[in-house]
Amino acid sequence: MKIIVKYLKTQEEYTVNPDVENIYLDAAKQAMKALRSRPDTAVTVLLQCWLKKTPKEIHHVNTYFALLAADMNNEAEKLRDKFMEQFGIDVSTEQINN
Repeated sequence: MKIIVKYLKTQEEYTVNPDVENIYLDAAKQAMKALRSRPDTAVTVLLQCWLKKTPKEIHHVNTYFALLAADMNNEAEKLRDKFMEQFGIDVSTEQINN
């Protein structure tokens, strides 16, 4: 199953197993793992994801949880701290995934 993940101006396609619990979180996790080879790439607190075949049905994934799923705990905590400092919102308690 093909999922598109978009953050800022970057949009990439990932293949996910349709049997996983959350296909959008799985694709977002893959996108975050891909960032390891591009350390200067910025991300937003929300990732937009959709099935390649239905681009009008956008699902949002909290980047904090995508980073945790990708075993990028330090990056997740940096995002959390920065967002808390700027906006007073703890992204670790916001279940934005839909």
